[in-house]
Amino acid sequence: MQPSAMANSIDQLRVAFIPVLAPGHMIPLMDIARIFARHGADVTFITTTGNAARFRRDVDGDSSSGYKIKLHALQLPSDEVGLPLGLESFSETTSREMTAKLYRALGLLENQIENFLLESGVDCIVSDTILGWTVDVATRLEIPRLVFQCAGYIALSIAHCISSHAPEDKVESDTEPFELPGLPNKIELTKLQIPNWVKTTNKMVAEIMERILVAQRRSFGILMNSFLELEADYKDYFETNCGMRTWPIGPVSSWVKEDNVDEDDGGLFSEVMDWLDLQQPNSVLYVGFGSMTVFPDEQLLEIAHALQDSDCRFIWVVRKRGEEGGEEDNGKRYLPEGFEERMKKEKKGLIMRKWAPQIKILNHPAVGGFMTQCGWNSTLESICAGQPVISWPLTAEQFYIEKLMTQVMRTAVPVGSRRWWDMNNPAALEIVKREQITKAITLVLGGGDEVEGMRERARELGRAAKTAVSPNGSSYNSLVALMDELKSVKLKKESSQR
Repeated sequence: MQPSAMANSIDQLRVAFIPVLAPGHMIPLMDIARIFARHGADVTFITTTGNAARFRRDVDGDSSSGYKIKLHALQLPSDEVGLPLGLESFSETTSREMTAKLYRALGLLENQIENFLLESGVDCIVSDTILGWTVDVATRLEIPRLVFQCAGYIALSIAHCISSHAPEDKVESDTEPFELPGLPNKIELTKLQIPNWVKTTNKMVAEIMERILVAQRRSFGILMNSFLELEADYKDYFETNCGMRTWPIGPVSSWVKEDNVDEDDGGLFSEVMDWLDLQQPNSVLYVGFGSMTVFPDEQLLEIAHALQDSDCRFIWVVRKRGEEGGEEDNGKRYLPEGFEERMKKEKKGLIMRKWAPQIKILNHPAVGGFMTQCGWNSTLESICAGQPVISWPLTAEQFYIEKLMTQVMRTAVPVGSRRWWDMNNPAALEIVKREQITKAITLVLGGGDEVEGMRERARELGRAAKTAVSPNGSSYNSLVALMDELKSVKLKKESSQR
């Protein structure tokens, strides 16, 4: 959409976006900010100085194209909370204490953000669900706050079901499956798969979660990175049972971009694409566990042996922290001796560190499967690319999301992960053995009716996702309706002040 297309009707709608400082939260919220700008809004994306740099090229490019979008960078008060200078992302924290300090530092920006919003005269705030204090800012400014949820409707629905019915109390064993009552599909979990914050007896953690939920209920509604063709039944369930309005506008990555290719990547992008071009269709497994996952050495070894034993071709994104929290060779020292060199020499695999053009890799015809931690962004990207998945949930709402893939969509093969993992405690990870991993790889890349059925279902959903964000698609229409409503709220406020 060209900047002039909607300029006459809604270009005066001024919207501020406030993300949580984690890549999996910031990137989709930036996508939404860019979508709003492309539909005529005047957009400001508020973040810290270090995080602003990663979005500068996208924002400058959109601004040069005539869209009204800009960054507002704030200095994180690191000294006040005892954080190392330059640590500005939850993906870089290495302990619960450090995570808490970063969360506290974000809260200390409240006054600065409120003063900026007041001076800017914004009409609406869109902020991450974790930033519950932003609803207080919105209330004082007499403007609506929209919540951004970075998980899907199924995760919200399962969370509500557990909170309302406590079905886990009906089983004695941690490993005995229990059914979640009242959901649109039959879904089973075990106690081991429920997030720690649900089961916590820590009063402070429970109070924080309650404040977030209360702030969500006080907000104007929720923006969802999802689409009706994927989760219509769970949208209806959540809205009916929780009484909140939602707008599904996803997959947001499909609206504005694919991957940003770093011009200074030393030719890495070209190397990856050239390697893929040499492979047979559906023959390569892409292995990536998101920006937050740092496996202990033992699990890295099991994955490496499984890739080797299955004799598959692969691209594997490895992250490994050094003991002091800095990156230390990203796991190279912890692979089997000679593994990386042997795989590269035999042209069987590539190991990448820190960054990979995930969307472009998943959409390459040589790729035939995706091993993922079931983060919501990666789940949507696998759907858009029509890829069958090896599901390996670890933390957050990932076990909930796995149920969508394995029990509802039926586009995934579970690797056998059984226990929710607190990533601040690497020793608590239940190691998945190479035999289980090899079995899942062989099934997904081996062909056959079962995997071809998964692939076709994924491709059908991928086609639906593209239609959803096209003009008159479900997500497109949802966005337009929301922006029209926000415009009406703004006009009513202005009329009452005359």
